Amino acid sequence: MEQNPVTMSHSSTAVSGGKPLSAWIALVAICIIWGTTYLGIKIAVTYMPGLFLAGFRNIVAGFILLVIAWFKSKERPDFKTILFLGFIGLLNLGMGNGLVSWAEEYVSSGLTAIICAMTPLWISIFSLIILRDAKLNAMSIGGLLLGLLGIVGVFRDYLTEILDPKYQLGVGLIVIANVAWAIGSVLLARQKPKLNVFYVSGIQLFSAGVILMFSSWGVETIPDFTTIPANAWYSLVYLIVFGSILSYIAYMHALKHFMPTRVSIYAYINPIVAIWLGWLILDETLTVFMFLSSLVTILGVWMVNRGYAKAKVAKFEVPAVAGPLEAGELKPKC
Repeated sequence: MEQNPVTMSHSSTAVSGGKPLSAWIALVAICIIWGTTYLGIKIAVTYMPGLFLAGFRNIVAGFILLVIAWFKSKERPDFKTILFLGFIGLLNLGMGNGLVSWAEEYVSSGLTAIICAMTPLWISIFSLIILRDAKLNAMSIGGLLLGLLGIVGVFRDYLTEILDPKYQLGVGLIVIANVAWAIGSVLLARQKPKLNVFYVSGIQLFSAGVILMFSSWGVETIPDFTTIPANAWYSLVYLIVFGSILSYIAYMHALKHFMPTRVSIYAYINPIVAIWLGWLILDETLTVFMFLSSLVTILGVWMVNRGYAKAKVAKFEVPAVAGPLEAGELKPKC
């Protein structure tokens, strides 16, 4: 739970309440685990369509979490909360996770992760629009330009593929997925449901899974399970247990204690993990120029995120601060 800083005299300090260790562990977990899921998705979509994969994964994970919530928690969500979480699930997991899975049928796992590294940029933009708590400054604008320059560098090695309509579809799906995820995360941070985390995560996962499964039946050919090899099933189990259940609980826990711009640091680390795993295991292309360009993109996104945080802190008049303060921990003076 966010704690208000203690405001003292001009020569004194305002100290921000510390975050629980569990919140930091959750943040580290999603930084690493979600980086590995790009590889898991790429292996699985070789044998099953992306929307079906995401739908099956989310339904199973959501059902498990809802069963745990039913027996673990005495509280029950009301209909309004279920609708709200279902809508967030549609954005974060139905569109965010589902479209990325679909896109990896056409785009490498490493490149997918690089494009997804722009998620903190979208989160900062929609925080400005929805939360209305800061303005873009010189650092944010410079970071935006640097990030776009890095993306251009990454795509230099894919110029021939850009002409392929399927490749264009994959890139477009990833961008839409990132925007949807950013909107969902900001809306959830603005209206945090006072509900057991298993319910919060389970409702989102299950509702998104149902939507994705219905969508899959409309646009994809459902695979014959007997033709799917063992490594694809292992990948699916990993995605369900680690990529959905454990990591999404961790994400909800992190969002409970940090603002979405802080939690979005996972997008700086995920691409590095995904690129190296894709290169080591799937023999995906990884040139020195491409890797350096991805680092430029990540640096640019970090600048946007950092610039947003500074602009937000500057908006509130507070005395000198001892220790780092994150965006969202300061409150306006009354």
